[in-house]
Amino acid sequence: MLHSILLVVFSIMVFAFIVSIIFHRNDIVDFFWGLGFIAIAVSSLSLGGVHHWTQWLVTGLVVIWGTRLCSHIFIRLIQSSEDKRYAAWRKEWTAEAPGYFYTRSLLQVFLLQGFLMLFVMVPVILFNASTDATLSPMFVIGGAIWLFGFIFEAVADHQLDQYLSRATRPRVMKTGLWKYSRHPNYFGEVVQWWGVWLMTIMTVTGWIGIVGPITITGLILFVSGIPLLEDHFKDSKTYQKYKMETSAFIPLKPFK
Repeated sequence: MLHSILLVVFSIMVFAFIVSIIFHRNDIVDFFWGLGFIAIAVSSLSLGGVHHWTQWLVTGLVVIWGTRLCSHIFIRLIQSSEDKRYAAWRKEWTAEAPGYFYTRSLLQVFLLQGFLMLFVMVPVILFNASTDATLSPMFVIGGAIWLFGFIFEAVADHQLDQYLSRATRPRVMKTGLWKYSRHPNYFGEVVQWWGVWLMTIMTVTGWIGIVGPITITGLILFVSGIPLLEDHFKDSKTYQKYKMETSAFIPLKPFK
């Protein structure tokens, strides 16, 4: 089962890399990030387990999340140029070693994200491979937590899209959910993956799945999420003031 899922992920990310060369933009990987989760969820369900209705539901929730993310990213891609983070890497890597740009891009952007994708999806893969999947109080609690996170992320993304669509707007968005967290969409995403893990925890191997939410939480808090985004605003006095007043992640009442 695992080798088949690895092949699926590898194929998707190599195809994404080829598309990035054609369109000359590495941020296309964000679209395939959501698509990859869908592929892993569906393939793990089809390859293992007993196809209990709870396995179908967990898979369906990942598909719903991935589909919303893909559509959101696709709209952003067609409406803007390459994301500043990826554009900066393109400039930096080309200057350092022009002949190795594509090799580094394939390994560091595409295949690395495919590898991380697998770690985040560990609870789903194990749950779909299990033969003791069943309904439990933790499954219900996890489902409620997932729903809260999904709605929170979707609302935060919608509010950001509305802000960006305005011809004239404040330099920093600090209304709606963004008044209480500098990254409410990331908060919602992390909450969803903790919810997924709780839904899958009652199987024999369920506890191992904690690697999934830990991975996505670590990535967002310390690696490719908040740190990279906020680095672009390090010279903005307006953003630094917003930073002093607003929680980075967990929604809290604005600081005085």
